[in-house]
Amino acid sequence: MKECVTHHHACDCWEAKFAELEAVAEAFRAQSRSQLATILNLEAELERLREALVEAADGFDAAAEGHGVDFYQYALDIRALLEKGEKE
Repeated sequence: MKECVTHHHACDCWEAKFAELEAVAEAFRAQSRSQLATILNLEAELERLREALVEAADGFDAAAEGHGVDFYQYALDIRALLEKGEKE
């Protein structure tokens, strides 16, 4: 960047600095959009996993009816983990 000797609003040094800042801001916006997309994808994957755990717990409930307490305890453990995750 060259030295400005007049310090008026439209001097070359300010124009160059504004252009540099605009490039930095655009890079920041692009990175933010990318991070947001990653967060949204992770949230969607987490929701799919929660649904799979609920389905597994329901399956354990159904299996427990004729086979003892072990499956029922698994279902309770899964539901407890789901509730703990929702509170965090």
